Amino acid sequence: MDSLARLVETLDGMSGPAWVQGTVKLAGPLELRVNRDSATTANIEYFRDWLIARSELAPYGDRDGTKLDVQVRSTLRLKTRGKTLVTGLPVESICAEIANAFSTEREVVAKLHDVLVYPIGGKFDRHKDTPGEADQLGSLIIGMPCHHEGGWLTLDDGDSEQLIDWSGKQATDELRWVAIYGDVNHEIHKVISGARITLVYSLSLGAPRPDARRKALVDEMIDAMIHLVDDPSAPRSFVVPCRHLLIAPRDSSAFPLPLEALRGDDRMIADAFSRCGAKVEVIEMLTLGWEDKLDSDDIVVPTMMPVPPFSDTMDVTKPIPAEVFGHDALSLDDDPGGWDGEELTVGILAPYVTWQRDRPVMATRKKARALLTYDGMWSATGYFGNEYSYTHVYRIAGLRVQLAE
Repeated sequence: MDSLARLVETLDGMSGPAWVQGTVKLAGPLELRVNRDSATTANIEYFRDWLIARSELAPYGDRDGTKLDVQVRSTLRLKTRGKTLVTGLPVESICAEIANAFSTEREVVAKLHDVLVYPIGGKFDRHKDTPGEADQLGSLIIGMPCHHEGGWLTLDDGDSEQLIDWSGKQATDELRWVAIYGDVNHEIHKVISGARITLVYSLSLGAPRPDARRKALVDEMIDAMIHLVDDPSAPRSFVVPCRHLLIAPRDSSAFPLPLEALRGDDRMIADAFSRCGAKVEVIEMLTLGWEDKLDSDDIVVPTMMPVPPFSDTMDVTKPIPAEVFGHDALSLDDDPGGWDGEELTVGILAPYVTWQRDRPVMATRKKARALLTYDGMWSATGYFGNEYSYTHVYRIAGLRVQLAE
């Protein structure tokens, strides 16, 4: 086995979970309070009605903006977002479990984002949670002890799926929870009876923390790197596709993103490379796939998938607005032609990317993931008369590693 293959094998052994779930014991009823107005889970029917009376229809966001559409999301949320206090919930102990499961280099901090009620017929189609902060890790969902049927949660990270069923009779002194990375697709299926009530927290990274498992994995990674550095036949520069997709917000002044923006095992890998004296930078790439057109309804929900073979590759040089991918076609040319005399709306990638003429050496691990962002017509030259193809466009975060000479 050559040194680069050994490195990739080590990368494959570092992959942690994309979600983790558990239960938490309560010492007494949980209370929600807004100013002097409050309700507790001691009377779950009153608690449910109290929430519904103070809630509004929850919107959702897609590439066209924020919308209200019960065909996509039929969910109520407490109106007093950011002003609701929760007492009686040991959220710090849950965060400690999450940090251990994800082997984070920093403590996990939870901030209440929403209190949600899914009444009969309530649902939320397949989606991702939009990051609100630069250091946001993902989401924590905690189920309240309110009887309901249906309302199952489906999780999908592009590698595996899991259905989480919190329906039926529930204990009042033990709550169920699940924490997910922000790039995990998830769906709330229709509630058949009763009401599904959840507290949703945004998870971010806090102060540094020691982690024995993380240290052992980094040490193993360093050992593989030493063999690579000492191998004169090994490439001096290569790219490691990340497991978690990181897309800088439009108003980000830091692009490419710093190493601190990496999550989970992606950060562990970058730490190991850096400790070996390698130069490591976070990059974002687009790669094109040439399969037949997908039956994807225009990729309404971007989907995490295994990293495809690298053929035509572009480096993203500044954040790409979401609306670029909302056109009939994509091109690099800023003066695109028509198609059989018809006008096309064309998203122009040229201001945001640099074409990779020479493909980089890729150290692609099994758990690396790409985001299928676009499925439609593509022409590099902008001419859609004869020269175009149906193309898939994938977005990939990566680590560009430059070994010391």
